[in-house]
Amino acid sequence: MEGLQALAELAIALVRLTGTDRAWDVIVDRPGAEARWREHIVEQVSMAALAQLPRKRPMQAFPYLLPYLVLRRTGFRDPYYEQTLDRLMSVGFPDMSESVPYRRLDVAYFLGKSGRKGGGDLKSHYRRTGLAHQRSVVLADDDSAYALTHTILYLSDFGAQPIALPEPELRRIQPIIETLVVHYWRERHWDLVGELLLCSEIVGRPPRSLAGYAYKAFQDAHWEDGTIPGHADAGATLLLARDAGETARVFSGVYHTTIVSLILATKVIESER
Repeated sequence: MEGLQALAELAIALVRLTGTDRAWDVIVDRPGAEARWREHIVEQVSMAALAQLPRKRPMQAFPYLLPYLVLRRTGFRDPYYEQTLDRLMSVGFPDMSESVPYRRLDVAYFLGKSGRKGGGDLKSHYRRTGLAHQRSVVLADDDSAYALTHTILYLSDFGAQPIALPEPELRRIQPIIETLVVHYWRERHWDLVGELLLCSEIVGRPPRSLAGYAYKAFQDAHWEDGTIPGHADAGATLLLARDAGETARVFSGVYHTTIVSLILATKVIESER
């Protein structure tokens, strides 16, 4: 499942960086990298062992379909996956699976962006999420913080579009994000700091924000090759693993936060243009 998640997130990053504003041209200075990245994702998605999983486990089909749904947004079509989607939807996908509200928003967002109907209206899903009802961060934990960030990312197309929330709602959300930015900056939980900073770029910052200082700390936490560990406490162990040539272990510890950093950089570049 971790490999599937990584594949889907690599595809999300590729789509976001190569979107309308072409942040890719600023961030990535490697000729041919875009084509190689896309070819790798297509090759992985097309493997029979992956393509068959949604049919073998229909009640858990969405994570297995996600990399394909992301690629489908770019015009890629695979007859086997298309037939799988038709079959699943004929028996009640995606509503046949029980999900918490922000996960239903997740499914609806990716189905809609892929061009497939189903999943429902994003605004109606938002009204059931924890973020729509949150008034304090006193009881927040890592899981609820991730639910908050993902809700905002889906509603804004990962920052590519203005978030579809009214101004009073944004003013309520801004101090919640600001407080969590400061908390996770103190914890040096770089994965959540990155996601929260991206969300603060999307919804706007309250007056006298400290997010700029957190952003500087987030930048400084990057290694010299541009990657960044998910949490500072894991950094020393991952550096030892890197020196020992344990590439799979290092990738697992840095890939997600590095992708978050790429999408954050994309949003900052777009805001500055």
